[in-house]
Amino acid sequence: RQEQGTTTIYNTAMLNKLNSGQYYFSIAPDGISNFFEDNYVITLMEQVIHGVNGRAWLMKLFGMKYYIGKGENIPYGYEPLEPETVYSNGEQIYEDASPLPLVYTYDSYIPLETYEQLKGEQRQEAMLQGVVLKESSLPLCQTEFTSREASYEVVKEKGLTLLEDEKFQVERKGAGCVLEIQGDALSELYLAFDNLQYHGWELEKSSVFESDDVDQASVKVEILDEGNTGSDVITLRSYKNDFLDNRGNYMANLGYHETPVKRIKITFNQPGEYSFASRRVV
Repeated sequence: RQEQGTTTIYNTAMLNKLNSGQYYFSIAPDGISNFFEDNYVITLMEQVIHGVNGRAWLMKLFGMKYYIGKGENIPYGYEPLEPETVYSNGEQIYEDASPLPLVYTYDSYIPLETYEQLKGEQRQEAMLQGVVLKESSLPLCQTEFTSREASYEVVKEKGLTLLEDEKFQVERKGAGCVLEIQGDALSELYLAFDNLQYHGWELEKSSVFESDDVDQASVKVEILDEGNTGSDVITLRSYKNDFLDNRGNYMANLGYHETPVKRIKITFNQPGEYSFASRRVV
């Protein structure tokens, strides 16, 4: 089960002896953190895991048969559970029409070295085709990918100052830019960042009302088109934050759309310096 997160109380699934994609433990196995980093999954902290951002490919891998949320960002392949019930907060239960079981087998494998050379969006596709192992006597998997990078152009900027290549200063809360993209119909849409980092204002640059801006920031990504909706939020921490986990790869999921998306807006909710190695629309 995965939830969008509007009313989640962490660990309720465990306390009620239910299966869920969310949990909140003081110590999490490093394999989970590495998996989320490899696949650019957005998490608040390493020990606070709340689903897989509604990404249909990863949800299939984890056998997430049910999804609780609102109609704006329902993953591909999920239909309202019958009898259809909408709760007071607007949420309802959705069911995957063709879920994988919690345990399944593979008849081919992908060498770990090959897997590590793939991009984040390709890894989730690859793992639905072959098991990832250092070596195996299984046949090599002949992977095929449906994802592609879409071309885009920055058509509007406000409140941003370019410091150097892929590094810029956000001068005020709410600054951002708009990307005009060449999207595809019948597809999930992602905005991916490689090594996205936040460097908050130094103390002498912050007012007494901006102390929280020093060590934590959020980046909102949303669709601007009429008729298409979808948004996601990436939470970042600077080196001054005690919960910094040294992550930098994130992929905002803007949902599945039947018609091509044309415009994406990126909003920086805290001032400071931001940098990234690369940015791509998928």
